[in-house]
Amino acid sequence: MSRPLGALRVLLLAVPVLLIACSDTSEGVPQATGCASAADCAEPGALCLVGGVCCTPSPEACDGKDNDCDGQVDEGYGLQTDAQNCGACGHACAGGEACVAGACVVRREQACTGGADEDGDGLADCADPDCQGASCGEGCLCDAGAKHESACRNGQDDDGDGLKDCEDPDCPATHCGEQCGEAADCPGSGAVCVLPQGGGTPGTCCTPSAEVCDGEDNDCDGTPDNLPATSCYSGPQETLDVGVCKAGTSVCNGTATVCSGEVVPSAERCNQADDDCDGQVDEGFDLQTDVNNCGSCGHACAAGDHCSGGVCYAATETACFGGVDEDGNGLIDCADPVCNNQSCGAGCLCSAGAAHETQCSDGSDNDQDAKKDCLDPDCSGQSCGTGCVCAGTARKETNCADGADNDGDGKRDCADSDCTGQSCNGTGGHCQAAGTCN
Repeated sequence: MSRPLGALRVLLLAVPVLLIACSDTSEGVPQATGCASAADCAEPGALCLVGGVCCTPSPEACDGKDNDCDGQVDEGYGLQTDAQNCGACGHACAGGEACVAGACVVRREQACTGGADEDGDGLADCADPDCQGASCGEGCLCDAGAKHESACRNGQDDDGDGLKDCEDPDCPATHCGEQCGEAADCPGSGAVCVLPQGGGTPGTCCTPSAEVCDGEDNDCDGTPDNLPATSCYSGPQETLDVGVCKAGTSVCNGTATVCSGEVVPSAERCNQADDDCDGQVDEGFDLQTDVNNCGSCGHACAAGDHCSGGVCYAATETACFGGVDEDGNGLIDCADPVCNNQSCGAGCLCSAGAAHETQCSDGSDNDQDAKKDCLDPDCSGQSCGTGCVCAGTARKETNCADGADNDGDGKRDCADSDCTGQSCNGTGGHCQAAGTCN
């Protein structure tokens, strides 16, 4: 069936629009003024958005509004990484903080090799206290603000001081792999002989020191990197155990200690979970109007449909009978203006907001007003069959020469008073009041 304003609907549907709270002001905010096209909007340059709302575009600003009327809010502002708008417009991080996943966190050196000063404190790599005990590369460990050799059997100058392996004072006797059967075989004060875990000899000389994460057996107990597991969390402390956020466990991977299993704040998604760990679930997602999350997260409306009250509706009424409000505008069947002059079923036509009978000889109440055929005022003057017309609410004979009782009153041709004065034989004869053809 045809649809009024078809071209306008296609144009509007080509620009999906996120409906936000209306305002009776102008620039960049949908206004309360209803519209069917841009011509209905009072302000110059205004657009008519889906849903019949006027919107005058203005440059996008970080204010939680769709200023440029393009269906996106605050585009171009990195709320996940912008320290001036961290997580929300106008939320600025304090000095020394960075914006990570929409949350302000204390800036720290991110890598202890490469020469970059990531946290901007003027100290790079091992010179930055953040790097104490961290890896400064393969076989290298930061300690006391400097690089130190931590791999003493690879033939490499890992800390860049010109000395390799046992040439470097950083490497105690154990790291050089000197063989022994007992501690007395080892040079140096405090050295011990670490025997193979499977038993037997020879062992390896080792001078105990505090165990660190470097792939070596620093404390000479026969097991490298056997550091105690501790709870760790790198996200903002106030988000710990809020929403999905949880602590992890510190694990040594042979070169550095990492926090395994932790979950820190991330950008909020529509998934019935508090991803950004702020105590709110799915904030920013309007399940009442969002066509991609209509009624529930992930429930997307079909292309061209819209979401109202958490229910997907067609862009316009698709049938003018059946009692269903397909487009969700509160108007059903013939009451919806798009149904004007459209069929409302067999023998029924929508007109002026109501159903009207168009078939007046089938014995059916086609427009559901409890009146059939000629008894329905809609049928007045309409055919009620061959040789019959509805006159008021009665059937009237119109063919007075076919020998048939066309109006069903038991009288044929001139015998029916409807025929008085009507042609009865096709040669000039007319029905008389007495019921004869003369």
